[in-house]
Amino acid sequence: MKTVVKNMTRRTAMMTIAAACLLSSVSISAAADKIVMAVIPKLIGIPYFTSTGVGAQEAAKELGVEVDYNGPTDASVEGQVNIINQAIRRKVNVIAIAGLDANALAPSLKRAQQAGIKVVTWDSDVDPSARTVFVEAVSFEGMAKSLIDSIVKDGVTEGPLVVLTGSATAANQLGYIKAIKAYLASSYPKMSVAAVLAGDEDAVKSKNLVSSYFQGNPDTKGIVVIGATMTAALEALKDKGLIGKVAVAGHGLPSVNGGQLKDGTLSRFILWNPVDLGYAAVYVAYAVATGKFDAASGVVPAGRIGEMKVKGDTATLADPFVFTKENVDKFNF
Repeated sequence: MKTVVKNMTRRTAMMTIAAACLLSSVSISAAADKIVMAVIPKLIGIPYFTSTGVGAQEAAKELGVEVDYNGPTDASVEGQVNIINQAIRRKVNVIAIAGLDANALAPSLKRAQQAGIKVVTWDSDVDPSARTVFVEAVSFEGMAKSLIDSIVKDGVTEGPLVVLTGSATAANQLGYIKAIKAYLASSYPKMSVAAVLAGDEDAVKSKNLVSSYFQGNPDTKGIVVIGATMTAALEALKDKGLIGKVAVAGHGLPSVNGGQLKDGTLSRFILWNPVDLGYAAVYVAYAVATGKFDAASGVVPAGRIGEMKVKGDTATLADPFVFTKENVDKFNF
């Protein structure tokens, strides 16, 4: 009897172990089948890219994918390259990156492609040969028109302007500047961009650049801020007593610049919903990773946003949105 019980115990133990191994195998297989994305912003720690991260994780939850949202702590190409290399070693399914430099990032992204990783860009593009599709927030032409029209609404139709940009190399910043110059030439030929200041998304550097520029160029009629340093530009103008005397247009966030609209420091700012951009980037990356992205169809599904328009290798989120003191409280990003 003892022998029978002993044999039954051994068989039970072996069956338990086999079952555990089977379950473990199934679990590992399920994990291996889950799409993993490396979503890389230009940098982390500023409200704009915190908001895009919220949207990215919202989409990830809906799609059942894993999103590793990580970027450098400053606007560093080297930092982005390091994160790309980590993603390659991890063998993620897709990289979705807001590129800091169109050309410098291309070799690393091409290595990712060679390793079988799909590449999508968002917010700011890279060399098209290093990615499948670019998810742009708005068209360059649409944003340029909105920015200059804002300057005109503040009463400036001629004279020199200065542009404060977040990056001297990012494709989206360069695209906006090129489109601004083209729109001025065609619609307001008496206005021109006299200088472009690159603040590298650094508040202190941006404030100092604007302060020094207006010190040496007091005849400047307006400033266009592209990027996340509107507050720095306004502080420089305030220190020089130029609020209300110099037209200001540019990008902003309700959570950061809403108070400046309400107290009259700023007439308006123009952007899009960064939460939606991060959300859309993950949906487009998912379509690419699963082989469902079809540029020829002219659209790509994007969850609650609906179908985004696709032209060539670019998917566009929306038209520029003008934030004013009357509507800014409707938004919480």
